[in-house]
Amino acid sequence: FPVTIPYGNGSITIASSSSSWTMIKRTADQTVSSTTTYADDNTLQFAVTAGKKYSFRGMMVVEAGAGGFKVAVNGPTLSTGELRVAGSSTAATNYDTTFSTNGGGSGNYAFPIWGYFDCATNGTLTLRIAQASASENTVFEKGSWLEYMEIA
Repeated sequence: FPVTIPYGNGSITIASSSSSWTMIKRTADQTVSSTTTYADDNTLQFAVTAGKKYSFRGMMVVEAGAGGFKVAVNGPTLSTGELRVAGSSTAATNYDTTFSTNGGGSGNYAFPIWGYFDCATNGTLTLRIAQASASENTVFEKGSWLEYMEIA
């Protein structure tokens, strides 16, 4: 400390923090079958409190069928923030923005996800996945992980 983090059009500096990173690890696969509707990851999620600022980072490991996949984040009302997935050209400030899509081609994929945000209401931040086109199963794979920290 201190740590400076880009925030909106500026930055915020954290002089000190009593928080440390909390890690959540996926220990079993979760399958999404024949749907293009987002499904919540049942492991990679964490509770957030209104009026607090959070940072998160993680690695999603996905096995995609021939229909491909899409990834998003969902949660309570944001005051401000930025959510990103590697490979996305822009940052999202709204939930359920599709960050990354592999529109076709089966295979295994691993990609980082990160962000920071202010919560306007209590709730749960959750990673989400769906098929780009409903065909074969898409799997959140064991070995995916998410870390989070309250930063202010």
